[in-house]
Order: sequence, then C-alpha cells, then structure tokens
Amino acid sequence: MRAWIGAGAWLLMAPVWGGDLELTVLGGPPGMPVRVALYESATDFGDSAGHGALREQQGQMADGAARFFFPGLKAGRYAVASYADLNGNHRLDSNFLGKPTEPYGFSRDARSVFGIPDFERAAIHVGDGHVVQTIQLK
Repeated sequence: MRAWIGAGAWLLMAPVWGGDLELTVLGGPPGMPVRVALYESATDFGDSAGHGALREQQGQMADGAARFFFPGLKAGRYAVASYADLNGNHRLDSNFLGKPTEPYGFSRDARSVFGIPDFERAAIHVGDGHVVQTIQLK
C-alpha cells in the first residue's frame, strides 16, 4: 500500500511537460528585421516594447519568411505578438492616432478593430510535442 501512495505522490510532483513552438512570420522583404514576443498571460500580452513577455527573439526576413523556435515550453496557452522593427528602436511605432506605422501581426492571425486583439483570440495551445504557427504581417 505504501508503494502505491509513494508512487502517487511522485506523479503529483512531476512537472507538466510541454513542447516546442515553431513560428514562421511572413510578409516582408529580405533583410527586414522582425521581433517576436511570446506571452503566457493576458495581462502582459501586446505590450509593444515586449515588457512582460516570457521570451523574445529577433531575426530577419530571408526567402520571404523569418523563422523562430521556442523550445521547452510548459504545457499551456500562449500568444505571440510580432512586428517589423524598421527603425531598430525595439518597439512597434504608431502615428498620433495610435495606428501602427510598422508591419505587425499576432498568433492565429488574430485581428482587432481598435488596438490589439485580446489574449483569447490570439492564444494557441502548446502541449506535448511540436506546434507550428504562422503569422502574416499586416
């Protein structure tokens, strides 16, 4: 009986294994700088400077796409914000009305009429294994 209880306790303490996220961003000329930020919380999602992001990466367009890889994510829901950092200031620029002046996009190609889409619209589930997601910059 103790062996069963011990085994059950060990299973409860085992980590929740997750997977990997492979992200492809489309929509820019070769050499265009692209930044992506991965969020696991609705509270932090969409900060144009990437504050609160779980992980961030920067790359460049090559052959019509920029590719990113986020390995070893715990199982859960995540959202990705991406933009072309045309002037290299590490934030999504906008005009005086708040409309972005640099190409941008979100996971699941989520859109919103005003501002950023909510976390639930952009959220993708990462479980065990490999998840592939494509974002089209607008």
